[in-house]
Amino acid sequence: MGGNSTTSNGDGNQVHVEGDAHGPVVAGGGIHIGDGNTGIVITGFADDDGRKRNFTIAKASRVPVTATWIGIMSGVVTLIGFATGVTSVWQAVAAFRDGLSSAPPTDPWTVAWLLGGVVLVAVGVAGFSSARFLRRHVLRLPRHWRARAWAGIRDGSGRTFPWRLRLAAECEHCPGRKLRFAQVPASWVDHYQGGKTTRREVTEWQPVAICPRNPEHRVRVDVSGNDFDVALGRG
Repeated sequence: MGGNSTTSNGDGNQVHVEGDAHGPVVAGGGIHIGDGNTGIVITGFADDDGRKRNFTIAKASRVPVTATWIGIMSGVVTLIGFATGVTSVWQAVAAFRDGLSSAPPTDPWTVAWLLGGVVLVAVGVAGFSSARFLRRHVLRLPRHWRARAWAGIRDGSGRTFPWRLRLAAECEHCPGRKLRFAQVPASWVDHYQGGKTTRREVTEWQPVAICPRNPEHRVRVDVSGNDFDVALGRG
């Protein structure tokens, strides 16, 4: 197909393609861009009335480290940080005990190693959290629309890699207006002091695509509406 075209995918949904598309249109609101079954997949999201919508992955870049290796490296970093922190605490306790008869000595290196251990443990825990997210094979939208989305996507060998994605779609009500993809507050708790709101605590976030012209024109994004967990060549 060349130029702008609209093609039926067999489920009664319409997939709109801008530019050249090479590959079969598949069921469930998806289309494979590339040679045969390779390429990036255009997935669908559900509107409030249950009607399927479609958005494109305008740009994608893969991080060349698998989710498995991220988990392994996170475990190693966590162990190193824990061992460093325990050793530093033991040295501080020993120094304090030896200096009870006078002012306890202060060793800046002990403090530095302790803080380094804490940082390593924090990095390791964050890595574990990232690996767990990637293995879920769902889409994560950013809190701000200018940032990119992330997802764990299987390749043809079945390994899961982190992908950085830029999504695209147009507002159905405002021609030419591109939707902005982000997480927005769905529920929150306002804290008051002296009759005025001092702080808003967000308790739930919702992934949506919002029209910049009218925020009421929004579509709830189905973060699992994709084939990221299927072993496919991604091109």
